[in-house]
Amino acid sequence: MFKALFRRETYVYLLPAIVLACSAPERTAPEQTGQAEFALTTSIDGQQYDLQNAKFEITGADSVSLTTDDSADGLSLTQQLPVGDYQVELQPGWQLVQISQDPVPLSATLISENPLSFSVQSGETTPVEFRFSVLDEPAVAATGSVALGIGVVREQPRSVIFSELMSNPATLADSAGEWFELSNVGVEAVDLSGCSIARDTTHFSVEGSLVLEPGSVIALANGASPGFTPAYVYSGLTLPNSAVFTLQLTCQGVVLDSITVDPSSWPGANGVAASLSPVVRSPDANDDPAVWCDANASYSMDKGTPGEENPSCP
Repeated sequence: MFKALFRRETYVYLLPAIVLACSAPERTAPEQTGQAEFALTTSIDGQQYDLQNAKFEITGADSVSLTTDDSADGLSLTQQLPVGDYQVELQPGWQLVQISQDPVPLSATLISENPLSFSVQSGETTPVEFRFSVLDEPAVAATGSVALGIGVVREQPRSVIFSELMSNPATLADSAGEWFELSNVGVEAVDLSGCSIARDTTHFSVEGSLVLEPGSVIALANGASPGFTPAYVYSGLTLPNSAVFTLQLTCQGVVLDSITVDPSSWPGANGVAASLSPVVRSPDANDDPAVWCDANASYSMDKGTPGEENPSCP
């Protein structure tokens, strides 16, 4: 992921003094401005990635159009803007290219919001990031101070991960109100029919067709009425409230996702689901409890978003 920051150079002005002399000319306070820098390239693990043929439309306190042709060095664009609120929209026609001896255009999909909102404020730096999905390559991530740049998420065609867990419901007994959520973060539909979901040494297999489309989310529950309508009702599997446990999803002999949960260090409390940050899109990244947080939306009398996209974590 390429992180994008708006670097501000802030100018401080003194307000003009009030002059009583009639002959003194009227003065106007100078406009406060900040400088936005748009990064167009980055290097990760020896690989360079460029955003080419891109046009940015900035609207808000001022309106500006920028293109990659406006860059003096091909690495970034800079634009001075008045302090205020803005949106920046990446126009169609852009191309993400992996730079090598023979540059390789990548089949990429923009997965972030477009336009993106940001504010130019005196003395502060505003992070802005466009995120792209590129099929079937290792995950790419980046750190560093760039202004407006690009993030790349490499995804496997067939990828389903655990994205939310309710192990300790408050409204219902555990035997009727536990549930967990699965998200398809790949680019192919996955039929979970026959897939095994195990918690340590106990498991159940999905009976009948249960198709999870790309980008979709479903909740599986151990009761038919846990406060919402689950996509599938299972039995024979429980989620401990205090003991460490491992959840694993296996389809056709391939482990798609496995997470080990230690309730003492993971979010989630009585009546509160553990919710995965929506920016996490790989079965490796969701192993880290730091990318999970307490759910804050309500369903029934508990908190969580079963079968819906998770809100952002703080």
